[in-house]
Amino acid sequence: MFVNVSDLTIGQGDADTFLSRILNEVVPIYSAAQGFIAYYAIKKGNDNATTIRVFEDQRSYDAAVQDAADATQQIATDLQVTNTQHTSADAGVASAFGAIHVP
Repeated sequence: MFVNVSDLTIGQGDADTFLSRILNEVVPIYSAAQGFIAYYAIKKGNDNATTIRVFEDQRSYDAAVQDAADATQQIATDLQVTNTQHTSADAGVASAFGAIHVP
């Protein structure tokens, strides 16, 4: 399993707009990709967010990033998003599930 975690700063607009655009414009591309496991986008403040992308392996992750590059770049340009830190690594397999609460 391969995981990428990115901490992002939104320079124009806000984290709610960023998350909405990710959900509507990027997640459909990733979720259709071979090897896709999960995509999480977490609001950390009005102008900060973290994304977590999980794939079966780095090759499938890299292919999905390429497929989503135009949509991702458009969001980054429109909202002046900068990647302040990211980590990519192979990950072990573990599972924990609980009830999902949707506000």
